Amino acid sequence: MNHTNSTALTGKYISLQPLTDSHFEAIWQIISSAPELYQYTTLGQTKEDLNKWFAQAKIDGAFVVMDNATQTLIGSTRLYNLNANVGHANLGYTWYAPECVGTNVNPEAKLLLLQHAFETLKLIRVGFEIDSDNMRSRKAVLKLGAQQEGILRKHRKRIHDGVVSDTCVFSIIQSEWDEVKINLQQRIQSS
Repeated sequence: MNHTNSTALTGKYISLQPLTDSHFEAIWQIISSAPELYQYTTLGQTKEDLNKWFAQAKIDGAFVVMDNATQTLIGSTRLYNLNANVGHANLGYTWYAPECVGTNVNPEAKLLLLQHAFETLKLIRVGFEIDSDNMRSRKAVLKLGAQQEGILRKHRKRIHDGVVSDTCVFSIIQSEWDEVKINLQQRIQSS
C-alpha cells in the first residue's frame, strides 16, 4: 500500500478524500456518461475495466476529488510509485467529471497533492507520465510549472484502442516547488 492518503486534504473549492468502495457507483456514473473524455485513462469503458482500475487505485492510495459546496464526487487523482528512499513519487491517474474540465478543480487538486508531496511527505521530485497523444494533459502539466524531461518510446498500451504509445515524462523538483505553489495559488484566487 502507498500510504500517501491517510487523511483528507481540504482546499477552498475541493477536497481530496481517500478512495473507498462506496465511491464505485459515482465513478461509474461519471465515466459512463462521457467515455470519450477518458480515452487516455486506465478507467476503461466497462464495469470490468473499472473494477481493475478500482483495485489498483485502492492499492496506490488514490484520492477522490469532492466538490466542497455540493459534496459530490467529481474526479480522482493519486500519488503512486512512491519511493521514500529516494524521495520520489509520480502524480497522475487524474480525471474529472466533464463539467470540471478546464475549471479551477485541476489547479486546486494539484496544489493540494503537491503540497502534501513536498511539505508533508518531504519528497524531492514528483513525476508525471502522460500519453504523448494527450495534448490537453501535457499542456496542463506544463502550465503547472513542470519541466518535460523526455519521451519514453512505445512505453504503454492504451486500454481504449490497444495502441502502444509513447509517454512524455515531466517533473517538478523540490527547489521549484515554491514558485509552482505561488503560481497555483494565484490561478485559484483569480478563478
